[in-house]
Amino acid sequence: MKFLKRIGLYGVSGTGKTTILKAVVAATSEVVWLQGSDMVLQAANMSLPEFKCLSDRQKYHFHEQAILNAVQIQHEQNKHVITEISIRHVQGIRQGVELAQKDDFVIVSMMRAGLYAAEGIRSVFSNGGFILYSSPEDLVQNLNGKIIIVADSVINTGKSIERVVTEIKSQNPAKIVVATLVMQQHATKLADQYREIDFYALRVSANKYVGKGATDTGNRLFNTISS
Repeated sequence: MKFLKRIGLYGVSGTGKTTILKAVVAATSEVVWLQGSDMVLQAANMSLPEFKCLSDRQKYHFHEQAILNAVQIQHEQNKHVITEISIRHVQGIRQGVELAQKDDFVIVSMMRAGLYAAEGIRSVFSNGGFILYSSPEDLVQNLNGKIIIVADSVINTGKSIERVVTEIKSQNPAKIVVATLVMQQHATKLADQYREIDFYALRVSANKYVGKGATDTGNRLFNTISS
């Protein structure tokens, strides 16, 4: 799961930063590790022995360049999602951000339980498309180049998500995001299987209860449980 976005450790050389990061990466496969020295050498376009021969002033310059490069990469990844805007405030004009292209989003609601979460997301992405998904035939909208948000209330085994994600990928979307309220612990393996997809869950649960028929998630959420 992608609750932890970045880790940065700074300090004197030889104090164990790399050892700590390797331990974190080994325990948490969702953490992407970029070693600072690699980023600096890439910015300097030279080997480590060559870099060590530079003056402190020159080294500092490439350290700063490496940071700018990392920020630029993040900006490129986010620019299709948010844009800077001016906001009217009682104390004057303030700078903020908003969704760059609200109509480029399509929400795919996994029926029926997913509707509970999808309607909340829809209140924010109100100008985008909205699909009630029960079968592949429901994906009638053109998803090419779109940012797709697959919404479900609970992800149990993950099989339904795998099916819909496979179908959506065949239409070449710009990005796929899976949003859920609860994900069962063993289903978090999806984040490893689909590295190109962002998974967001409010809670990861060790409870393996799976409702069926009258007690499925949809009936429980909408209070339509049969006695």
